[in-house]
Amino acid sequence: MRRIKGQALFLRGLSYYNLVGYYQNPPLITDYAGYSSLEGLYGENSSYDEVLDQVEKDFSGAMELLPSRDMGGEWSGGRATCGSAAGYYARTLMVRHKFSEALVVLEDIINKKYGTYRLMDNYGDNFREGSAYENNDESLFEVQFLDYGSQGTDDEWTPVNTSPNATQGSAIESNFAPGVYGGWADISASPWLYELFKKERTTDGKLDPRLYWTIGTYETDW
Repeated sequence: MRRIKGQALFLRGLSYYNLVGYYQNPPLITDYAGYSSLEGLYGENSSYDEVLDQVEKDFSGAMELLPSRDMGGEWSGGRATCGSAAGYYARTLMVRHKFSEALVVLEDIINKKYGTYRLMDNYGDNFREGSAYENNDESLFEVQFLDYGSQGTDDEWTPVNTSPNATQGSAIESNFAPGVYGGWADISASPWLYELFKKERTTDGKLDPRLYWTIGTYETDW
């Protein structure tokens, strides 16, 4: 029951973390009785701080209830662990400029309080596909998608797709791609982040190779 509650707290915290990022002040609903009524469903918006107070509480609670990834098996990939909760708890603290508090949590993650993690030798391995890279040693939490050939499909989720097997699982390129290439540009990098990558060079004067993996951009270096 501890693990089930921990999973529920993590998922609620993650959902509201994303909602507050998109909408800033969504209605905060924490009990089914309120949600199941029409008044509760169409309740007033909560404040930004009220929602993030709850997000902090959910993640910190999940940190206490969930096992670490070191247990292996089904807990090592695809499910939230105490390390997952700790990572998002630290992110929430940083969003609220509580940097000193976040530093304590981040140092605990580095020092293996919430399981064993390490940086991948190649930064690009965090973005490559395949069993050798999914749920890797650097990953705190990953959403699992079905692979092609094991119930997953390679169909696009687009208005012109007429395949009966179409899913939304392969629409990520449409969301990320710049509008000039036919994408929706839902997630575009801020100019300051792009310029920050451009300033930091390798020892031989080339662009930081992490730029290629982080931002969809054309550079003459590549």
